[in-house]
Amino acid sequence: MKRFRRLFQALMVLALALIILHTISAEQSANQKLVIAKAVQKTLAQPVSPGVPHPGPTPPPPNCGPQKVRIPTAAQDSKPIIIINALASGGSGQIQYPEASPAACASPCQNKVSLNTELVITIHAKNPGGVKNIGVTVTPPNGPSYGIERTAAPDANQCVYPSLSVLGHNGAGGIGGTPILFRMNQSTSKATVLVRATNFNGQSALYAVTYFVKASTPPVTPPPTANKACVSVNFGFTWGSYPAELAGQELPITVHFHGEYKGSIKPKNKALTSFDLTKTYKVLYPNSSTWSGVRETFNNLIPGSWLVTAQYVSGMGGLKHYQTAMACTGTVPAGVVCRPFYFNHDKQTCSSQ
Repeated sequence: MKRFRRLFQALMVLALALIILHTISAEQSANQKLVIAKAVQKTLAQPVSPGVPHPGPTPPPPNCGPQKVRIPTAAQDSKPIIIINALASGGSGQIQYPEASPAACASPCQNKVSLNTELVITIHAKNPGGVKNIGVTVTPPNGPSYGIERTAAPDANQCVYPSLSVLGHNGAGGIGGTPILFRMNQSTSKATVLVRATNFNGQSALYAVTYFVKASTPPVTPPPTANKACVSVNFGFTWGSYPAELAGQELPITVHFHGEYKGSIKPKNKALTSFDLTKTYKVLYPNSSTWSGVRETFNNLIPGSWLVTAQYVSGMGGLKHYQTAMACTGTVPAGVVCRPFYFNHDKQTCSSQ
């Protein structure tokens, strides 16, 4: 009986312990659920910040279309190619290089034409990376020189045309409807076109063409003699500031020389009392704005007092293109030594020492 009582008490103690453990576990679970609920409420109460979107791949540049091109980098770009076209107006006349370019005729290109040919000139520049600017200096046979400028700009998508042309001028330095005409109606007619083309990376090309009439063999001037006089005319000028690419090239300048005998003794041969010459010279352009000049000699003149004039006509010469003639007087003695006449285009002065 005692054993049964002890067993019953042990079972009661075990049951009580189980009840206590269950109660403690239930309270802990409730506390954990309360903590979790409060954390959820706090999280929901905070504002939700938007996520950073992924930038994705860089969109390709807009298409330039079939007629335009995109400007390349300077390393991938190249200098424009210049083409100067000459068309005989009315189809009458022969031209050695109707389409003058560096590939056909190296600069400065000497382009022969037949006498009495009327030339219509157009200028073109092309480059796979685009042409930004064309600058043209035109020297017609009878002068004076004039310039033409044309500039292109990229569109909103940075697209440009791969070529640029000058088909005419407006008389004020820009393009227009007036054609570039050369009337080669004298055996001494000469005309020059100098073109500079630049791409959108500042890389430039230069090209020059001189059109001239293939003249017959000039008469041989006899050497000076002791009883005749000789005049040496010197025309000097300072070069304008031109691009460095022109250094070492021969550029044209046209000068008119005239002389008249003013002495009292009138010879029978009137040919010895005057001289007159308009000539285009090719003068080497140095690498800086320095003094240069041309000289012409006139032999077998009558000795005595002479009036000699020199006048700039056209070309790529001095800093200022004066159009007035400079005049000098001086006594020209007989003999084989020429009497010099010096003309300074910059100062518009002369001397006959």
